[in-house]
Amino acid sequence: MSWDEIRDIEIPELGCTFDGACSALRKSWYSYKRYKKDGMPAPDLALRINRIQSYLGFPKSEFPELEAYGGTGWVDEELTAEEKELRQEELDENEQNMDTGTSYIF
Repeated sequence: MSWDEIRDIEIPELGCTFDGACSALRKSWYSYKRYKKDGMPAPDLALRINRIQSYLGFPKSEFPELEAYGGTGWVDEELTAEEKELRQEELDENEQNMDTGTSYIF
């Protein structure tokens, strides 16, 4: 598979392509480092970084800010809950489409 093909792979959980997800990950890391340099905690950015890493199949980074919430175990729980919510929304949408006679093939 060429790099051009890899960049165009859709990551539906993130609503973008692999290329866009890598760009979001890079920008999130930049913001996180700026917050840390200024002495401010950034648990929201840490969670965003772990979320993107998870959906890209990368190992998740350890963040001291997330230890207060339970560390990577908590992050895994949050991601699992998010996946369940997305699946439920997808099922609800498909049911509505069946009720109205509209169908989408995935």
